Amino acid sequence: MLTFVQFDQRGYPTVDVRTGYNEWSATYDRTVEDIMDRFHPHFIITSGMPTHYDDASGSSRAIITHVHLASDQVTAGLATGWTLAEMRENVIDESWLDTKPTWGRFLGHPFTLGLVWRRATAA
Repeated sequence: MLTFVQFDQRGYPTVDVRTGYNEWSATYDRTVEDIMDRFHPHFIITSGMPTHYDDASGSSRAIITHVHLASDQVTAGLATGWTLAEMRENVIDESWLDTKPTWGRFLGHPFTLGLVWRRATAA
């Protein structure tokens, strides 16, 4: 498990993206391909994504979000010995507005980031 040794001003743990990738990489012991799909860091910051919500029971819940630049993700993954096979970004386009009409202000902004990682280990 990750050990959090640093906390932000609110007391939430901060995660060094390299630590996260090292932990993730250590869970694989054979040739694999892994696909990561996540919110684009730009969207998290631009949208002011809420960090709290009420669940079905009415209890308040907090979401901890760690924002790492896409380049930090790539650098950390490569440092673990994986190969970046593909990287795709998606932007908010007109089709998103059919589902989320209030997102007009995000039109053209990056929304998701997809990374395809491959690693071959000695057999």
